[in-house]
Amino acid sequence: EYRSAIRQRQKESELVYTNELHDCLVAKDHVNFWKSWKSKFDAKKLPSHISGTSDSAQICEHFRDYFSTAASLPSQEQSHIPVYNNDFLSRLNVYSGFSLFSDEYFDSNNIHNIIHNSPKGRAPGLDNVTVEHLQYAHPCLSSLLSKLFILMFEEGYVPDSFKVSYTVPLPKTKDFYSKSLIPRDFRGIAISSHIGKLFERCLLSVFDDYVRTSDYQVGFKKHMGCRNAIYCLQKYMRYVLSKFWKC
Repeated sequence: EYRSAIRQRQKESELVYTNELHDCLVAKDHVNFWKSWKSKFDAKKLPSHISGTSDSAQICEHFRDYFSTAASLPSQEQSHIPVYNNDFLSRLNVYSGFSLFSDEYFDSNNIHNIIHNSPKGRAPGLDNVTVEHLQYAHPCLSSLLSKLFILMFEEGYVPDSFKVSYTVPLPKTKDFYSKSLIPRDFRGIAISSHIGKLFERCLLSVFDDYVRTSDYQVGFKKHMGCRNAIYCLQKYMRYVLSKFWKC
């Protein structure tokens, strides 16, 4: 019975992998297909020595010091924060915009659609709630979240659990066995609450028409990346060189 249970568990694990890969193939989602493939079959052991130590507590301290420094503002920028805050408050006092009706923007149907269009397979936050928990929950969840978001919006209050996250360090280089790594060789990925992300997506659906970025921004934008920046640089260099040679 023990050996049979082990074999059954192995078959179930293989079936889970097969179903995920099959779903990606049926949906013709080659990006998530290869992400799923690499996460399951190309997983590599992460480095165990950081900054010359293998002690987990010391490594955590190194990462904490590095990421806290990287996320802090320079003293010169911090000195301007009160000025910006006062300017914002003075403009807010004389601002007259359109009326907001929270019942309309945080509609349960809208929340339901956002939940079921959210990508699966994402890591849970500190509350251990995943996207799958929200998608396979009782249909009344959308109504309950709608009431919660309306109260948050009207009272101007955000729960503390929406403000906290944990940081996962990922190596910037793939060949991390050939060198001694330090915290600077890692990029931090912040994992926050999925319910908090759902609230942010609802706000974005409301104010999307008012949140615009410059056409020259290529980072942190969908379907934009290094290739767009390289293309703009090439066009600019060709323009400058054509003007130079004409002179």
